[in-house]
Amino acid sequence: MANVLIRKSIALKVLQYSILFLVVYQSLHVLDHILQYYELYVLGINPPPAIFEGLFNASDTKVHLWLNMIEHATFILILTSLYLTYRYLRRVRGYVRKSIALKVLQYSILFLVIYQSLHVLDHILQYYELYVLGINPPPAIFEGLFNESDTKIHLWINGILIVSSFVVLITFMKSKAILSYLPPNN
Repeated sequence: MANVLIRKSIALKVLQYSILFLVVYQSLHVLDHILQYYELYVLGINPPPAIFEGLFNASDTKVHLWLNMIEHATFILILTSLYLTYRYLRRVRGYVRKSIALKVLQYSILFLVIYQSLHVLDHILQYYELYVLGINPPPAIFEGLFNESDTKIHLWINGILIVSSFVVLITFMKSKAILSYLPPNN
């Protein structure tokens, strides 16, 4: 029983710190896209370099592929640690006590994993179009689908991601008491 409690405790800590990392990281990423939008549509700088392209001295396509892959790995880590925490609760109690916050947390995390998978796929396609096919600027999926600039599309995509990340943080904080529940020894 002690090993199960230790694993559950570790999974819960990983979940908590992963969500906090995600919110900070995604906030910086959205700030980067807001700066790109300002540079392009207010200052007229094309292509807009923003923060990370200058910081890492790499193209927007390379930088955002890596940024989004790190976010995607974080989402997978969050999903895995939530699953391990649930597994513990099911094993110890035979069921998982549900609350609205817990349901929203589950579905928000699942949404983020699927949504970010598509986002990463878009960046992989952009990378392929630019560096293999030589298409500059690379349109990928969303720019072609919505007939908008990469700057506008990725500001919207990351805006949805930051709102979803805060939903995950808030619902995690509301459901933390249920997730960290330790049953009494009978």
